[in-house]
Amino acid sequence: MNKDTKQTEQNFGSEIETEESLFEKCKNIIKHNKLAFFSLIVIILIILCAIFANVVCRYNPYTQSLKDRLLAPSFAHPLGTDELGRDTLTRVIFGARISLTIGLIPTLISMIIGTILGLIAGYFGGKIDFAIMRLADIMLAFPSLLLAMVVMYTMGGGLINIFIALSLVNWASTSRVVRSETLSLSKKEYVKPLKVWVSVMLRLFSDIYYQTVYLLWWYYLP
Repeated sequence: MNKDTKQTEQNFGSEIETEESLFEKCKNIIKHNKLAFFSLIVIILIILCAIFANVVCRYNPYTQSLKDRLLAPSFAHPLGTDELGRDTLTRVIFGARISLTIGLIPTLISMIIGTILGLIAGYFGGKIDFAIMRLADIMLAFPSLLLAMVVMYTMGGGLINIFIALSLVNWASTSRVVRSETLSLSKKEYVKPLKVWVSVMLRLFSDIYYQTVYLLWWYYLP
């Protein structure tokens, strides 16, 4: 028994020693996939340029100059100018703000919606799980872009409506992933005491709430 225990401790200690730190993992990823690292740098630069567009750009994206219309690329205008004399590079950088906003905010909202619905479906199960997953199947049955266009046609134009439309059509895949993880984690041994603790705390808070309401009602009742 002691030999088995010592052997287990040695194996566990060797696993801890060989485990890589987060910095070493990132270093190995960069080493083996340099193209992905270069792409990450480009994406970060694009995001920084969009955020600090007022500092990076020399021109106003809305100022027109007909004498400078349709100029070829040069040092002053790296991408030339459009038919109204506006600097094309400046308009691309300022346009990246809207593109990043449309891409990030609906994604974040859909992830929040999908995570909440996936947790509810995986934790409670039964009819709630069935209803949420069938709704997710309906959303996944239609092309997301087509469904977003239908929602936009129903609600009308505008940036806020774009956010709502894209958020409503992209939550289903997130909810399915979160539900599967919730189902697998809910069967772990360490989750059972947590469920008991949560149920006890909810019962305690409900008792306190009802007693407080009763006392207030009795006190203020004429």
